[in-house]
Amino acid sequence: MNRKFLSSPAILLLPSILAIGFVIIIPLIFSFYTSFTSYKLTKPDSLFNFVGFRNYERLIDNAKFWAAFGRTILFLAVVLNLELLFGLGIALLINKITWGQRTLRIADGPDEVHWFVVGRAELRRWEEEGGIKYDPKVSYYDQMTN
Repeated sequence: MNRKFLSSPAILLLPSILAIGFVIIIPLIFSFYTSFTSYKLTKPDSLFNFVGFRNYERLIDNAKFWAAFGRTILFLAVVLNLELLFGLGIALLINKITWGQRTLRIADGPDEVHWFVVGRAELRRWEEEGGIKYDPKVSYYDQMTN
């Protein structure tokens, strides 16, 4: 294999591409295929019973399907627009605030605080085990690599 390919970003993207393929693309293709069959989970042999567009013809005439479809479209139209408007409004309000803005940004970033606390606890554990010694003149990276 070409050495350039092995060191390229493609090799780093391969696990995520495989995950997307197994989790999204394969089930999507399987669902599309089964929509043209009379497949039922309780009858696995029906997977290969091809019925063509008969399932879609039955959907067009089904009143319950159209009622559910209409509710779904209405829900999406209302909820997505309200969510967008509320999110934009909150963002604009936070942007206008001059006092307490720093506190809001800190409250918005608990992950950073978490990683800082975990990092400090690990450093303390290493010091207790006789590993890395804290020296303010030397960076953590230099202490770990030397």
